[in-house]
Amino acid sequence: MVLLAATGADTPSVIQVRTQDILPSSIENIAIAALRQFESELELGALVTVDLTQSRVRVLPIRRA
Repeated sequence: MVLLAATGADTPSVIQVRTQDILPSSIENIAIAALRQFESELELGALVTVDLTQSRVRVLPIRRA
């Protein structure tokens, strides 16, 4: 995320999964749900962060405050 913010890049889209168990069988449902939920944002360029309880999206480029 730091590189996306520092460079002001608007691509590529990134999905960040935050969990201790990174086995595909453990994250497939939340990853697929995030892809479906944020499809239009990902097509434009976005950083999506998901964990077991919530998902967040930041449209690229990430602007520093």
